[in-house]
Amino acid sequence: MSKELKIGDWYYRMMGYGGSDSQMCCIRRKTGEQTAAGMLSLFNGTGKIQPIPVSDIFEAVDECGRVFKVSANDLAANGHIGIGTLEEPKSNGHVAWLYREDARLLVEMGKYTAEEITAVFPMALTEYGDAEYEKYIEEHSKEFTPMTDKQEEILKAAYAANCEKEKKEAEEANRKYAAEVAALRVKYNYIPCPKTDGKWLSVGEKRRNVLAVLKHDFPGVKFKAHTRNGSTSDSITVEYEDGPAYDKVMKVLNAFETTTYNAYEDIHEDCTQPAACVCGGFDYVFLHRNTSQDVYKFVHDYIMAHVGGATEECARGTAHKVCAKTDFPAGGFELEGLELTKAGEWVLLIKAKAEPSKPTPPNGGGNGDGVTITENTEKNGIEIRFPSMPSEAIRNYMKANGWRWSKFARAWYNRATDGNRKIAADIAAMWEKENGKAAA
Repeated sequence: MSKELKIGDWYYRMMGYGGSDSQMCCIRRKTGEQTAAGMLSLFNGTGKIQPIPVSDIFEAVDECGRVFKVSANDLAANGHIGIGTLEEPKSNGHVAWLYREDARLLVEMGKYTAEEITAVFPMALTEYGDAEYEKYIEEHSKEFTPMTDKQEEILKAAYAANCEKEKKEAEEANRKYAAEVAALRVKYNYIPCPKTDGKWLSVGEKRRNVLAVLKHDFPGVKFKAHTRNGSTSDSITVEYEDGPAYDKVMKVLNAFETTTYNAYEDIHEDCTQPAACVCGGFDYVFLHRNTSQDVYKFVHDYIMAHVGGATEECARGTAHKVCAKTDFPAGGFELEGLELTKAGEWVLLIKAKAEPSKPTPPNGGGNGDGVTITENTEKNGIEIRFPSMPSEAIRNYMKANGWRWSKFARAWYNRATDGNRKIAADIAAMWEKENGKAAA
């Protein structure tokens, strides 16, 4: 299949590596030729590129009116003008195009008035569609029209204005970023391993920080985290059951991700956020929310029992969807049923478990500076708390009678039986004898 390079053919002009900045260029003519007869066939009958000498150079004009010299070989091989093949002559091309955003910026910054710009670039400040835009470019690419000094002046001013704007935006972004980091250092004062400038955190330290933030923001939820540390990247996977909806937790977790995927160029780019500067971050963060079997079965069975004609597949799908968007109280909950909203979506009706009433001391309370004996009705246990560490004799006595220390509850505990209640009273008497204070 043969292909000829013709006047008016469009190719990409690559401004940067990987095609991140590209513009369309229209092929004008072969250098030194004034007609289409100067164009050469770039492909032979087998579809292979003909060995065209490098001296065969064509002119290409981009959307801003700049004229470039380009090798025919590169056009045929790549379909775009590579960086190394560009040669921008001192004289620029046809009636140039000024982008509407650039024109507005020049007016906003007071560089030019709208009338001054419109006099040189008639369409710069007007609303236009793609068809009108392409028609303008096509009409002004047919014949070579030198760029005027005024056009070049405004185009250069637009470039300078954009640089100035980008510099100010970057400075403002850096200021806000630093302020956010400073604020988070105060907010995250409870994390175990704060990160400072020049301090490197291990994967384990970063994991502990992330878990501390999650447990602080979602009290009562049991989070588990697994980390992987590869040669070029690391990751964290967080899991929990029921609790808050997936999106709420993921919003917090995303603040610790340090890379983002650029689908256009198939690369991962740095996106270190303020939270990662304080707690440490991971290249990849993953979240898995599991639904307890009792909850899933409740929703599944409810659909099967109350929705006429519901199939097993429908019940399974609805159960997964309902559970995924439900917030479950961390302190326990009771399932009441499902409700169909006006929008046709099922909503799980739940209520948090009532907090157990504060246990009443067996002996009617005290002044708070002695031994406190309470009963935990929820766990069917009895607890003893001391204002300070009990003596070794008291500790040995409690251990010998099956009492255990709970670091979480900061109390000695045992099963709530009549025998243990009597032992608790004996322990309180021992403390009173040793310290001269009454039990509470």
